[in-house]
Amino acid sequence: MVECYWLEYAKKYDEYRTIIIYVDGACSGNNQRGANRWAGAGVFYGPNDHRNKSCYLGCGPHLTNQYAELTAMKIGLTCILDEWNKNHNELYRVEIRSDSRYAINCVTKWWKSWEHRGWVTSVGNPVANQELIRDCLDLIDDINSNYEDVGFENLEINWVQGHSGVYGNEMADDLANEAIDNESGDTIYYYNYN
Repeated sequence: MVECYWLEYAKKYDEYRTIIIYVDGACSGNNQRGANRWAGAGVFYGPNDHRNKSCYLGCGPHLTNQYAELTAMKIGLTCILDEWNKNHNELYRVEIRSDSRYAINCVTKWWKSWEHRGWVTSVGNPVANQELIRDCLDLIDDINSNYEDVGFENLEINWVQGHSGVYGNEMADDLANEAIDNESGDTIYYYNYN
């Protein structure tokens, strides 16, 4: 009887829409050793959408593009979970798209071997940005748990070619760079000095 209920419940939500959000990080001066770098993150839901985010991540020599990309992923995941908790009666799936293979691989593939080795790389160094990666993994687990409760498939995180005219990705990139250019937006500090 319970199995039947969940099957019917899942069918009910099969027809719900999927929203695609784009996340992107940016870091100016990324290739300059020892120099201060400015970082920003962008989350794009759609044109004129109040949920779009432009986040200034700060300035310092420790900031990298990888850090900015992972932070953008974390902000996007946080938005998904916050929205789910606020609007539980308006259910829809979300797919995240990013042009960062690094960020995607961190939260979909590489983390398993890193966790198995105690969060060190294959050469024994601590995994860079591991606090951010772990935060993203916790958020993904929470989102997938919510999705499972209503019969949705797991959260999809997919790669998109950067700077190739994909509108949503270009807009997320603009939001990330806008935060750097203006040193404004929602200022967020998730520093990880590993």
